[in-house]
Amino acid sequence: MEIACRALQWWSRELVQVNTYLTTGDAAGFGLHWDDHDVVVVQIGGEKSWEVRGASRPVPMYRDAEPNTVIPEQIVWSGTMRAGEVMHIPRGYWHQATRAGLGSGYSLHVTFGFVKRTGVDWMSWVADNSREREPFRHDLDRWGVGPARATQEHDLAGEMQRLLRDYPIQAYLDAREQQRRPPRHVATGGLFGPPTAVVCVTDFPPHMEISATGSR
Repeated sequence: MEIACRALQWWSRELVQVNTYLTTGDAAGFGLHWDDHDVVVVQIGGEKSWEVRGASRPVPMYRDAEPNTVIPEQIVWSGTMRAGEVMHIPRGYWHQATRAGLGSGYSLHVTFGFVKRTGVDWMSWVADNSREREPFRHDLDRWGVGPARATQEHDLAGEMQRLLRDYPIQAYLDAREQQRRPPRHVATGGLFGPPTAVVCVTDFPPHMEISATGSR
């Protein structure tokens, strides 16, 4: 699963997470819900029935301006997924899966979640970088009136425009890939014996610079 996530990250240039679901007998799954990221469902074994509906509002977020609780009535797709079949569910689309009524047997499927970045994430990153500039570290003039407050607001607005120019979207996307913390490592305690090889695995394609000597 880790290798699959890394491969999908290299392909999509987005963060990818994965969950595995095993259902036996007539057990039901989660009720109708939506995810704040795109999902790719891969049916590994057995079969499971799905119902997919549209979105209540465009591109909802986990932390949003308003709740997203109204379930659409229209069903976009319903059917049974079998081993080897794949389905994409866009962010915000309501869906549910169940084995109710399918009798004995089981279902094993994995869901890959593609956590894409939004304009909100970019603005948050820009705001974090504003700390390096002195005007943003000064206290807001709560008690100032007239020209004093207007001057501070004007100066900060100008600095904000310069920030957006100095930290464009592409810089944010590059930093997102290049400045991620190393992933956790699982300690085996020597269960598999001494290592026979060392492999460097990155979340995203590495940024490589070739020096004058030809080394990398």
